[in-house]
Amino acid sequence: MPEKRKKTIDAAADRQTMTELYETYEQKMFGIANAILHNDWQAEDAVHEAFVRMVPYLSRCKDVNDEKTKILIVRVIKSAAIDIYRKNKRENTYILDSEEDWIEDKHNPVEVYLATLSAGEMLKKIIGQLSSDDRKIIEMRCYDGMPVSDIGEILGISTDNVYKRLSRARKRVKEIIAEGEDEDVKQKLG
Repeated sequence: MPEKRKKTIDAAADRQTMTELYETYEQKMFGIANAILHNDWQAEDAVHEAFVRMVPYLSRCKDVNDEKTKILIVRVIKSAAIDIYRKNKRENTYILDSEEDWIEDKHNPVEVYLATLSAGEMLKKIIGQLSSDDRKIIEMRCYDGMPVSDIGEILGISTDNVYKRLSRARKRVKEIIAEGEDEDVKQKLG
C-alpha cells in the first residue's frame, strides 16, 4: 500500500502512465464493469472511479502491459463496479430480485416496460395482481425484510418451502410483467 494516498497526479511521468493506462485499458475496463452492472452509464462511472483509485498505485505501474499491472487494473475495476452494484442494491430495496434475474438481456422488452413505469406504480400494479399467498410471502420477505426462517415459522412451513413459494411468486411477477407488455403493445397498435 502506498505511504500517502494522493488524489492528484503530480509528476509528468505519472501523467504519462495514466494516459497510457487509459488508452490501453479503458474499453476493457468498461466491458468488465458493464458485465457486472448491466448499465452503460454506471459502467462509465465505474471506469472513472477505477482510474481515480489507480492514482496512488501509479508508481507500481512501470510497464503498462506488465501482467501485474493488468491484474491490478482488473481488481480495481471489479471493486469499483461491485461497489456501485452494492450501492444500487441498497438504494433500490423495493426491487424484489437482482437485475440479472429480472432482465437477462439488455434488449429484452421487459426492460422497456420497466422503464415506462415508476417503481412505486409498477409495484402497486403487480402486487395487486398476485394471489394472497404470493402477496403475503413477497411482502414478508421483500418489504418487511424478514429472514426465511421467520417466514417459515409464521406460515408453519419449512424454509425449503418458503424458498419454493418465493420462487413461484417471482415467476408470477415476471408473467404479470410480460402480460402487461402484451396489453401495452395491443393498446398502441389498436
